[in-house]
Amino acid sequence: MYGTHDTSRIFRRTECSRVGAPGKLIGMNRTYYILIAFALFGVSNVFGQSQTLMPFELADQYDVVHSSQSTIGKHTVLIISDRDGSAHSENWGQAIQGLINELPHPSNVSVFAVAHVEGVPSFLRSFVRKLIKGDRNKPVLLDWNGQVNQEYGIESGRANVFLFAPNGNLQLRFAANEVTVSELKKVQLALKPLY
Repeated sequence: MYGTHDTSRIFRRTECSRVGAPGKLIGMNRTYYILIAFALFGVSNVFGQSQTLMPFELADQYDVVHSSQSTIGKHTVLIISDRDGSAHSENWGQAIQGLINELPHPSNVSVFAVAHVEGVPSFLRSFVRKLIKGDRNKPVLLDWNGQVNQEYGIESGRANVFLFAPNGNLQLRFAANEVTVSELKKVQLALKPLY
């Protein structure tokens, strides 16, 4: 029956409009505050999802320091994972490196594997380095302070892939377990200007 529903609930004055302590609304829905924060500050950084390449200096498992300064003017790929996602990161690293090796100038792309190892006590850090050691040509940057996770908000247990343009703007972001053709095609499309 059209027009017979009770609209009094919609227009009824609720406790949300009562004033409690000086200048404070009682029962105000917090969702409004969150929406206002998104509007004022933007969504990109609210959840740690930066849209640009952060400046970094991180040591790898051999204590060699790697810096974002070496990526200026290049496409940059960050493959970030925690312990549970490390096997996936290695597979994604190999697949992406295969695409890069097909480029006419593979040196125009920097690839970094980053291990999210925040929370590891300092007395265990040398042990963690030994666990990660392997091929010297495959450095793994160790993020002991969690600065990369704070900047980008990674998904636990997965390979988190970020591809940045030479100007530092984020072109592609995804989190995955197994290497899939569809996600690999996205990486290839993002690198298309280099072919």
